[in-house]
Amino acid sequence: MSHKIMWLLALIIPCIFFTQGCGKTITTTITSEPTGATVHSGPNLSSLHFTGATPIYSKHTAIGAYWKPWCYEATMSGYKKQTICTGEDYGDRLVNFSLEKIPLQKASDSSKNNTGVTDLNKPLGFIPDSQQVANQPVGFVPDESPLKKGILENGRVVYANTKLPLTAQEIKATTNTTRNCPGFRGLCWGDNFKKLSGFTYVKTDPSYGGVKIYKRATDILEIGAAKLDMIVYGFWQDKLYSVKLFFSGYVNFNGLKNAAEKKFGSNYQPNRYIERYFWFNIPHTIISLEYNEIRKKGVMWLTSKELSKEAKEYSERKAREGAKTGF
Repeated sequence: MSHKIMWLLALIIPCIFFTQGCGKTITTTITSEPTGATVHSGPNLSSLHFTGATPIYSKHTAIGAYWKPWCYEATMSGYKKQTICTGEDYGDRLVNFSLEKIPLQKASDSSKNNTGVTDLNKPLGFIPDSQQVANQPVGFVPDESPLKKGILENGRVVYANTKLPLTAQEIKATTNTTRNCPGFRGLCWGDNFKKLSGFTYVKTDPSYGGVKIYKRATDILEIGAAKLDMIVYGFWQDKLYSVKLFFSGYVNFNGLKNAAEKKFGSNYQPNRYIERYFWFNIPHTIISLEYNEIRKKGVMWLTSKELSKEAKEYSERKAREGAKTGF
């Protein structure tokens, strides 16, 4: 009898002191189509808390190896909200949201007053959904200006995050006053690299058939209160196509953001939980700013709208040629 008791204790004690020894690790995986949706979850729909952005992975180890009943809610700009509530699950749990896109509704002519000027109290701002913007390559420009459409988000009208019409100061925001052209620090979009000097080759980005990246030793690595790590210039087909400003730390991110807002005006933030901002109201140039709070690193992009469109058309043309002759 004593031997049996000793044997049972040998089995039970590890379970008491080392739960993982007798328990089972189970996981919950939360995904969405499209990915990047903001998820809130809780024991019921009235007790939801922020969980993260898809995809989300979590694990739990216990002897029972089960998940309690739980509710999940997914939201994304430009898509209808979706809610899923599950019962008690044994083993791994998979929660997948298939989000339905909200149809676009163009602003009507009634958004203009009798002077022919757009009435700012009318719905006139198209806000591109965060996933559409976030997943595009550097230099992506939406097919239509964000100020030309209206869209309903979760049953309400989203207004433009800028004022209309643009002032003369805003129109000149990205214009080099010396040469009277849009660009950055004495350079204009489309400048031919072969006619420039003072650049050092860094690497080649394979996007759009190849964007060659260079830097200039003469650059002042400061803008406002922000100190920059590096500034690089992208040339597509030997034409100045984009500029990237790299920085480290939240202080420099905030300083650069403040300077950009003073220079370019209002911005658009697709997801309030992610430090990513866009300026769509600047003629000739699309501007974005993002900061990764985990890595403590950030970057600002300035990209030529015209060359971005040309590069996109080039890639599409090459894809059609490949589809026609490459198989």
